[in-house]
Amino acid sequence: MRTVTLLTYHAWRTKRRAGFHHLANAFRELGWRVLFFTVGLSWLSSLTRDFRLEPYSTSERNRLTEEENSLYGYLHYTPWHSVGVNNVVVDAATAPFVNQYSRFRFAEAEQLLQESELMLFESSDGLLLFDQLKRLNPEARMVYRMSDLLVTLRKHPWHHEVERRILPQFDLVSVPSRYAEECFPQLPNLEVQFHGIDKAAFDRCTESPYSRGSNAVFVGSEWRLDWEALRVMAEAYPEVQFHLIGKLPQRVQAPNLVYHGEKPFAETVGFIKFADVGLLPFREQPHIRFFGDSSLKVSQCNYCGLPILVPEFLNTGWANAVTYKVKDPKSMAAAIAMALSELKEATPKPSLLSWAELTKILASEKNA
Repeated sequence: MRTVTLLTYHAWRTKRRAGFHHLANAFRELGWRVLFFTVGLSWLSSLTRDFRLEPYSTSERNRLTEEENSLYGYLHYTPWHSVGVNNVVVDAATAPFVNQYSRFRFAEAEQLLQESELMLFESSDGLLLFDQLKRLNPEARMVYRMSDLLVTLRKHPWHHEVERRILPQFDLVSVPSRYAEECFPQLPNLEVQFHGIDKAAFDRCTESPYSRGSNAVFVGSEWRLDWEALRVMAEAYPEVQFHLIGKLPQRVQAPNLVYHGEKPFAETVGFIKFADVGLLPFREQPHIRFFGDSSLKVSQCNYCGLPILVPEFLNTGWANAVTYKVKDPKSMAAAIAMALSELKEATPKPSLLSWAELTKILASEKNA
């Protein structure tokens, strides 16, 4: 049986389903044995009550566990990991520690790492393990499936230096955003490959979770969210229900703002498929354009043919994008009206890969 290792920020048992969860399932369905290797966990994570640790007991750290048939999980829990504080003095003092991260042993996961035909790296602390893993398994295909730009994450400057050094050494640097091409010009091993879609999950979903009227949906986390834009939209269209799914504080209150909290992916599908409008109300900040077409929810909205509301600075070029001017209530109201007037069936669907199709590309099986 072929083996793939996914080095990822995410933990298998958490409610939040990210791209690497879908990739793991796709590989397993194609007959691969999967090692879901979670990195970036240390006593600092325990101190901050990292949500990734919640579903696990302390005895499961640095232990290989069979989560499902042919799928193994491993929490690489170390004394420290890569954290940047944006302070020159502190970052300089902690650099030697971050540099030593690769010295921590893999314990029970080592055999599967040695047997892996493919190692798939996320934008995470796994990049710091590249040299160690290359020595452990020099024959493995090494692929960087970039989920985020490191500059948008709270990572130590040494982490950025390592990324710059190892980028040319990957067999493939797979990026889900056209903006990444601007950030890494003249990198010959870089290819733009948008997120895959669990097409079967969307196709078999036949029941709408909505009871009435028009519905707009946002699925995601808080750190990029423009709360003021949400407030203005909700006030401008009280007849529209605005549904927010994710671990979000209730910063804005309105009768038509509905907070659902985190939901399993299977339950989220219906909220996206049967919505009238998808929402991407992000705040303007450095490198935010990366997320204009790399957000997994953008791909899902595209597959469902949803008009998707985005600020002007985030215009992705998708045919279903409806833009508004930031801090302009009239523009926001007009954008919602335009989005609601568009028939989902008339919105052209772009050609999107399934997760299985994407995994074959990542494994260098384009003709499989």
